[in-house]
Amino acid sequence: MASPRDDAPVESARHESPLGAARRRKTHLKVPEKSHRTAASKTAAARETMNEPTSIKVCCLGFGTVARGFLDVLRSKEEELERDFGLHVLISGVGTRHGSFVEPKGLRAGELQARVGDAGLPAPARSPHDLLAAAQADILVEATVMEHEAGAPQATAHIETAFSLGMDVITVNKGPVAWNFTRLNDLALAEGRRWRFEGTVADGMPVFSLLERALPGCKLLGFDAVFNSTTNFVLEEMAAGRSFADAVREAQAQGFAEADPSHDIDGWDAAAKAAALANVAMNAQITPADISRVSAREITREQILGARERGARLRIVSSCRLRDQADAARLPVLSRTRSDGRMPLWGRVASNDPTRASEGAGGLGNATRPASVDGSPVPIDVRQGVVELPLDHPLAHIATTSLGV
Repeated sequence: MASPRDDAPVESARHESPLGAARRRKTHLKVPEKSHRTAASKTAAARETMNEPTSIKVCCLGFGTVARGFLDVLRSKEEELERDFGLHVLISGVGTRHGSFVEPKGLRAGELQARVGDAGLPAPARSPHDLLAAAQADILVEATVMEHEAGAPQATAHIETAFSLGMDVITVNKGPVAWNFTRLNDLALAEGRRWRFEGTVADGMPVFSLLERALPGCKLLGFDAVFNSTTNFVLEEMAAGRSFADAVREAQAQGFAEADPSHDIDGWDAAAKAAALANVAMNAQITPADISRVSAREITREQILGARERGARLRIVSSCRLRDQADAARLPVLSRTRSDGRMPLWGRVASNDPTRASEGAGGLGNATRPASVDGSPVPIDVRQGVVELPLDHPLAHIATTSLGV
């Protein structure tokens, strides 16, 4: 997850992404004063004083693998956060459908882990609004499970409530970004709130922050991605001799697939990630329902083995292109292999000056400026497809998730 940036005033602009807003902040445009300081402003204040640590309080909605892993990271980074940033990050609330924890003063991550243990949250479940209000936190970490219902209404409501209570938001739930990005982004700008969502696409691999910080001044023309680890795992297991049903059961046993794997298997997870990336980076203003989906159930073992005999692998690839840039030159940004635990990342971007397109990544900048000046949706083609890829193709490497931007 990306760290909050130093606070600066911004002005609401329709259809502007947080990445575009980051550029606008440099011009010091103003929004109405808020009595509740953002977490970023507290971070800036802590850096200025550095004498007395500043407390940042966090409330987590969802307490599964991701949220518990977040606590592990906070505990391991506690001394570093205090030494280098003058911060104490405390947990003031946690909520699930089955239980809750509230301590408005906040506990350190290790203290909360010791109190909760494996037994679960100690108090009965509370409504998300009541929990967020009682926690008195600076930041909401939205880590609930992505909803199957169109529009991600519950997670979206959590974020809206947090904004109304003066909280910034970090979400690892891709639903709100995939279904309601423009609406939530407009609200965040109007309320003077920050929200970050790096963990929604490709897990811990930098995607949005790469475009935001390493590629300023450029426009994203398209991307290709193998977004879903479950389908990758199932295809590899089928190639090794398992049936589709056995491969899915093994994916569940190893933690790749949920108890109900249909969201992964039938393409909804990949569609949500594609919509999220296209919305933020390309101003697509689409939803997962706008993307044609492919189900791994449709792929036979004979097809998989046939591809192997031809020196290739089958992958379910999500592709997105600006319609007027279908033939634009493709630029490699970075290629990383599975052998050392890293993932393939390669790119298709262009700067505003086409003569610079051959300069490579060093000459490229922020690939997230909306392609339409007036904020209207840009014309794009986005789809899923079963693609036969050569074994040396970046997206064919046996990684759980591969991404081309």
